[in-house]
Order: sequence, then structure tokens, then C-alpha cells
Amino acid sequence: MRLFLISVLSLFVVSACSVPMGGQGHTKSGVPLSAEATLGADKNNTVTITSLDGWSCTGSYTADSNSAVRNFPMSCSNGASGNALLSVNAPTAELSLQRASLSFKLNNGESGTVEFGLLS
Repeated sequence: MRLFLISVLSLFVVSACSVPMGGQGHTKSGVPLSAEATLGADKNNTVTITSLDGWSCTGSYTADSNSAVRNFPMSCSNGASGNALLSVNAPTAELSLQRASLSFKLNNGESGTVEFGLLS
């Protein structure tokens, strides 16, 4: 029982440090994308987009509760780079209810969108 309680408390502490949120989308040419936004307790967040074609891009931003829109640079495994624009659609204290849309454009001409959170 004591070991179980320690394990549960450890899981809670680890989850309090960062919270992953999944997403999905497509490039402009229709290639499927999966994404993960890691929301840090310190408000430093990271977004990784992975393409079915094998490349991935990562970018980071600091969350600002005064803004529902964030613009940040991304760098990719295939040497491309570019910018992402993230819009939080339903900012709430309850992370499971948050939704966000991300659009990106890379210097190799690739672009796309990803939706995070509750999808309808």
C-alpha cells in the first residue's frame, strides 16, 4: 500500500511538471501530420510536428496569459525552418478542455495546419 501511494504521488509530481497535448493535421499537399505540444509548468512550451513523410519540426514559446496568439520559429529534421502561428481557441484552466490551432510555413515551401485538444 505504501509503495502504491508513493508511485501515485510520483506520477502526480511528474505530470505537474509538464503536460503533453496531442494534435493532428495535414500539410497543404494533404500529407498527414501528428503533433505534440508539451505544456510546461513554467509556461515554457514546446511543439513538435511529425510528418508521415519522416520529417519533424520543433519550436518553443513562452505562454502569455494575456495573448491567445503565439508566433514562434520552428526548425526541422530535414534542414528546413520557418514560423508557426498558434491560436488558443478556448483558454481555460482545465487543460483537457483547451483547443488550439497551429499553422506553419517553412522555407522549403511546405506549410500546413494542426488542431490540438478536443476535435469535433
